[in-house]
Amino acid sequence: MAMLTKVIPSPKGFCGEESEYCFAPKLFFGDYKKQAEIFCDYVKKGLQLEVVLETFPAADAEGIYLVTDMSYAPGEYKLKAEADGRIFLCAADGEGIRYGLATLLQMARNVQDKLQVPVGTVWDQPDTSYRGLMIDCARSRHALPLLLEYIDMCWLYKVKYLQLHFSDDEAYTLPSKVFPEATSPDRCYTYEEIETLRAYAWSRDVEIVPEIDAPGHATYLQQKYPAVFGDKGIVCFHESTIEAMQSLYRELCLLFPESQYIHIGGDEGRMGWWLDCDECIQYGRSLGYKEENEAPGIPGREYVMLQYLGHFISKMAQAVLDCGKKPIVWEGFSKYVNDMIPKDVTVMVWDGSFQSARSLLESGFSIINCSWIPNYIVTPTWYYGTRECYNWDVYSFGSISEHSAYYQNTTRIYPTNAVLGGQLHAWGDTVEKAFPTLEAGLADEQMKIRQRLPYVMENTWNRDKQRSFDQVQEAAEAADDLCERILEK
Repeated sequence: MAMLTKVIPSPKGFCGEESEYCFAPKLFFGDYKKQAEIFCDYVKKGLQLEVVLETFPAADAEGIYLVTDMSYAPGEYKLKAEADGRIFLCAADGEGIRYGLATLLQMARNVQDKLQVPVGTVWDQPDTSYRGLMIDCARSRHALPLLLEYIDMCWLYKVKYLQLHFSDDEAYTLPSKVFPEATSPDRCYTYEEIETLRAYAWSRDVEIVPEIDAPGHATYLQQKYPAVFGDKGIVCFHESTIEAMQSLYRELCLLFPESQYIHIGGDEGRMGWWLDCDECIQYGRSLGYKEENEAPGIPGREYVMLQYLGHFISKMAQAVLDCGKKPIVWEGFSKYVNDMIPKDVTVMVWDGSFQSARSLLESGFSIINCSWIPNYIVTPTWYYGTRECYNWDVYSFGSISEHSAYYQNTTRIYPTNAVLGGQLHAWGDTVEKAFPTLEAGLADEQMKIRQRLPYVMENTWNRDKQRSFDQVQEAAEAADDLCERILEK
């Protein structure tokens, strides 16, 4: 079963014979023409083989059959390769079919213009619902073709979500009819590019998670509209500003109608600026947030700032919820305001300086493990090795911050399904600064992503280790060879 060992993430199970069979390159797509067309495209690129698409035949014929079986759970599939020349891929939905086809592609070889595959049955399903990759489109310009390549990688490694960090201090990269001057002219994606991005992701069953980061990381917005968003290091805490930010999130929901998750930011806001603004203080007092109100061990001045942030996040989350979407926020608020934020908000835990994963879980939030160590890449300096990515799991957290409970001491929490999964992050802080050209920086970033993404997905698809590091490394190297052929221009 040498070819099966090259599949990553590791399937849950396999039984079969010590034999392989060369199957006719025909695919009977049934209810899954979209998934079938994408598979054929990747087989052509990755294996240099043309697969013929057909409807179901009147009689038995050699080839691959995509079959709907509603007894399977969402995302679950069974891939059965029989020595009579037929392969049956069964799932309840397109998501399961997509995962099964990715497994089949990794298993297969082109032998005399046929698909050589082990005879036997693979059964598999993801342990987690959230398996993500994040790309920073604000701090470094990622042209549309590069984002499409990341979608290809997501398909191959069964990544379900591609988070795109569209805004930061450096740029606001989304087109906008609400605040048209906010968009960065040299970095903004056009409406046509957004449409192409959405269509490409949808065809591959990859979901875009678009992000506008606020109230911190919003300098560019403030530079363009200081009268609306303020001119300090954080978006102002005014009623009109909150309404303006809500309108941007509503616009974001319309820009990405297929996306169930909308990221509203929420991290690293320099909240002290709020208390230097009389209008912010006046609005806060109108809501009942006063310095004389203290929390246990928290001075009134600090508690007011924490309440402002809690209120801001709650209002942005409600705007997203009202659009029928699910809000995601960075772990950037205090446990003292957990009750202010709807529990429909999913929290990405990345640092642990603001509050711990355990504290969020105890308050009733679902979380996604975005642990800085080892899942952050800030090319070319900050990144962690493949063995560190292998040793990590969705219950383990580590940070470089001295203020974090996870600093120099990786913490593992008790397993719970409220940890929805995990994500690999590539931040663009230094991509344009540390390299002679943008292209060189983006190439270095992509190389580091390609090296680490298979290990992170191995440990988000499977909550428990299925294979040794050496076995995963062998599979990752084989899959990367296939990835290289798929991405070749």
